[in-house]
Amino acid sequence: LLDDARRRDFTCNSLMVNLKDGRLMDLLGIGLDDLKERVLRTPLDPRQTFFDDPLRMLRAVRFKHQLGFNYAHGLTESIRDESHRLKAISAERIRDEFTKMVGCPDALRELAALHLMEHIIPELLAMQGVEQGKWHHLDVWDHTLLVIQNAATTDMILNLACLLHDVGKPPTRSVDEKGETRFFTHEVVGAD
Repeated sequence: LLDDARRRDFTCNSLMVNLKDGRLMDLLGIGLDDLKERVLRTPLDPRQTFFDDPLRMLRAVRFKHQLGFNYAHGLTESIRDESHRLKAISAERIRDEFTKMVGCPDALRELAALHLMEHIIPELLAMQGVEQGKWHHLDVWDHTLLVIQNAATTDMILNLACLLHDVGKPPTRSVDEKGETRFFTHEVVGAD
């Protein structure tokens, strides 16, 4: 049982219940405290935990933003350092975890900052820093996150539409002879 507890993703998920007497067991001795304090800590060294299943890095971001947890000291750095391991995970598993976060701008921002987004939808990263001209006060990325926030929906299709509505702007951006920023055919490129 102790070995099983150590192989869990986070200490708060290592708690067990004795099926005979209903007694709660915290074999690691910190799982219950971490759950109460809403701290995400890996039972083993984070790099080992993320090596065993890299999808746990996405789960960490989701738990933080969806369930209100905070990372234990060093977890952010471990995720960033091990982010390349996400490419070993099947697209279906990544999709299942990602779709649970697509309506949360803060989670999307963190996926980008932790170098995880480059293994999910790398085209989104190109939106960062792309200025949109005088009609927008935000770059394409921050504008997109604001659209998601303003939509405030749990409808995944609508959230994906919000997320991808300007994905074609970076490759189509131009500035005309008057200095106006243009994105001709960005909707076609985005649809492709």
